[in-house]
Amino acid sequence: MESRVKQLRLERAWSQERLAELSSLSTRTIQRIENNEVPSLETLSALASVFNVSVSELTSEPLPESIELDSRIAEAKKRVKDEAKLLKSIIVAIIVCAIMYFLIIYMRRIVIGLFGLWLFGAVF
Repeated sequence: MESRVKQLRLERAWSQERLAELSSLSTRTIQRIENNEVPSLETLSALASVFNVSVSELTSEPLPESIELDSRIAEAKKRVKDEAKLLKSIIVAIIVCAIMYFLIIYMRRIVIGLFGLWLFGAVF
């Protein structure tokens, strides 16, 4: 029995090496999957993304709660995207705070220097 991954790969006229490159998996992993070894969820997700299909479409046996599985993967991807956005905001805030701190320190020195010049001028 031919695996679904192999069918999809051959439909696109891709070599195992090309599929491995596109999915960021090793060629050996692709070979194992095509020989009906059970892949991990992460591997299935990577392949589903490359083939633009759901994870449940890649397995020959029905996955329990396959719809829930696909939605959980989509939710996890959204969470990663949101966390990356939050991290970027935090980094920007830290940079702005650092710039403000150095501006305050620099401006304080200028003000103290000007006050000294004014005081020196008032004395003489």
